[in-house]
Amino acid sequence: RLHHVIGHRPKAVMEQIVKTKGGSSVELKAVKYFYCEDCDAKFKKARTHPVAPPSMYCFNYAVILDVLDAKEYDKERYSFLSVVCDGIVFHQLGLVVVGGGQLASRKCLTKFMTIWVRWAGFPVVLACDRGLHNRGEFAKGLNANGVYIRVAGVEAAEMIGRGERHGGIFKKNLS
Repeated sequence: RLHHVIGHRPKAVMEQIVKTKGGSSVELKAVKYFYCEDCDAKFKKARTHPVAPPSMYCFNYAVILDVLDAKEYDKERYSFLSVVCDGIVFHQLGLVVVGGGQLASRKCLTKFMTIWVRWAGFPVVLACDRGLHNRGEFAKGLNANGVYIRVAGVEAAEMIGRGERHGGIFKKNLS
């Protein structure tokens, strides 16, 4: 009855209500095993595999940027800036810093200018993750030059999947 009164809310909401009102362990157990056919029919949709529409198949239109950390045999940590052109799948890497620590966005901007912009120019779209190295000076520098920065969602790593795969291949070959 509670499920119908609160408007077919999820089990977690019902569980919180029962805990708050001081329900017994039997009631909590009943909530955990509760099943509603109406909710199942209404909210259960077949989840499709997340795919992005194809980007323009031209050089330097959409670029994927990622920072990857790698350890070599001497246990020294290296941070690389990985840049992948999404149109023709061209990959560039640049060593940003040797040793640990958080990367400064200014260092990432300088390295991006060195390994990509100096010879290829600014891209139209840059896709990156939510790292701190992609904010601050880095974002300001790119926005000032007309680059649209598309930040991948927290649980949507497939937005920069191509860049992640290329970084993984490099790390596998390095070790």
